[in-house]
Amino acid sequence: DNPASVDESTPHHTNALAEDIHLVSTTHLISSTLATLTTTGSNVTPTSSFHETLLLLKVWALQRGFLRGHDTFTTTTLALVLVYLYRTKAIGRRMGSIQAF
Repeated sequence: DNPASVDESTPHHTNALAEDIHLVSTTHLISSTLATLTTTGSNVTPTSSFHETLLLLKVWALQRGFLRGHDTFTTTTLALVLVYLYRTKAIGRRMGSIQAF
């Protein structure tokens, strides 16, 4: 008889669960991509190049207002763009951060 029964899910609760699942899958995708980037003989590893490229992309987006406000990019979105570019081989493992940017 209780309208707010524990067994009933609300749209807010369902959305919160979907966001959590999305965050976990996104984190896994980024982590697995970084794990596939093996180290090379140089001082710059592909993983550090990924992080440096992400920082450059983040600064670029901040300067243009793409990370401020509602319905804009997030750092996670920018990381997913980089993951896509690495996985489609548009950015090579041996590219430096400036070349990848």
